[in-house]
Amino acid sequence: MIEAPLAIQDQNLTIPQNHLDACAAQNIPVKGNAAGNTVDLFDLTGETLPPVPLPAGFTARGSNGCRYGTGEIKAQKETKTA
Repeated sequence: MIEAPLAIQDQNLTIPQNHLDACAAQNIPVKGNAAGNTVDLFDLTGETLPPVPLPAGFTARGSNGCRYGTGEIKAQKETKTA
């Protein structure tokens, strides 16, 4: 949250061009609200949403297994075939 947006606007700050280029490369809007809407700032249709949470019941061990387990499983398969 920005406490004093008008004070920030008075500073005439500019966004570095490489930041704008990074957004353009990823098709991220740099104007408007979170959805890039410049006409109706309350319309968030199309905004980027965070990933959905893991299903209930997932433990830290299961969650880490989903994220990092592929390399470990591959190593286990290679060990068994050797």
